[in-house]
Amino acid sequence: MKSKFLNLFWVLLAFVVIINEFLVGELKMVSISNLKWSAWLLIFIWSLIALKNVYSFFTKTNKA
Repeated sequence: MKSKFLNLFWVLLAFVVIINEFLVGELKMVSISNLKWSAWLLIFIWSLIALKNVYSFFTKTNKA
């Protein structure tokens, strides 16, 4: 049960990091060529972390 909520924590952390990159990192969605590739790589990695943990959160069963 604890690991299920640990997955939820990682999902929330990943969403905070992604939102931070878009708002504070000042990514501009108009022109991709002017963006730093490191920011996109960071967003991609945290998106994968979020998706993996969302899947794990919903597929884990409650074990007593």
